[in-house]
Amino acid sequence: MKLELRGLAVCHPAARAGALALQPLNLQVAAGEQLAVIGPSGAGKTTLLQAMACALPPRSGMLQLDGQDPWALPRRDLQRLRGRLFLAPQVPPLPPRQRVVTSVLAGRLPAMGLLASLRSLFYPQDIPAAYDALQRFDLDDKLFERVDRLSGGERQRVGLARALLAPASLWLVDEPLSALDPTRAQQALATLLQQRANAASRWWPRCTRWTRRWRTFRASSACAKACWSLTCPPPKSTATGWPGCMASTSSSCKPTPPRKPKSSHRSRPHQW
Repeated sequence: MKLELRGLAVCHPAARAGALALQPLNLQVAAGEQLAVIGPSGAGKTTLLQAMACALPPRSGMLQLDGQDPWALPRRDLQRLRGRLFLAPQVPPLPPRQRVVTSVLAGRLPAMGLLASLRSLFYPQDIPAAYDALQRFDLDDKLFERVDRLSGGERQRVGLARALLAPASLWLVDEPLSALDPTRAQQALATLLQQRANAASRWWPRCTRWTRRWRTFRASSACAKACWSLTCPPPKSTATGWPGCMASTSSSCKPTPPRKPKSSHRSRPHQW
């Protein structure tokens, strides 16, 4: 998805009247490019991501996605366009009492109808896909765990696993490594980059480390940032992504997702 900003200025809803959270900014990003915005706290990075996700209307200027102004589209077309965007906030909005499998499969909600989304809420449909996404972040053992029983880093990885199932052509990820240790951070970043490289799509993260190539630009006098461009290495193989199957694409190598435990009259029933 091609992205272009022309003098885009945004006001945050919680800011005082007339205060701009993002000063006029000009930026062009080609389809398939992968970038990260780096800057001090309060510089307007999150506001920039929300504006590009069509969550905040511009105060002035123009935002174009694939050559069209989203705020000039009818409401239904705007909702359809938002379904092609994936915004991952720094704190994932995961319901505490929800199962992890349901939270991960929620990434597919933009491509589902009302009845299908309600059915998936109570009876998750594609459990193997959720298991595969969680396994890439070493969370496959948390498939049927409740969200409120996860640590902060595990919740953040669940939010990133949701991105793997989202039918989006533009990822807007806010601080994807803030709650992760260095080992998990490298694993999560490598997984996201490989997924975007395989999908021939684009990724827009906001992070503070793991940079490869730097280039700087001045957005405005009040909002100066550093932007780095990532070069994705080609995938080493066309494997299915399951561990142990890197040399084969046979479906017989795929592990079976864990089943829900059965309760008996002698043991305490498991809550679902």
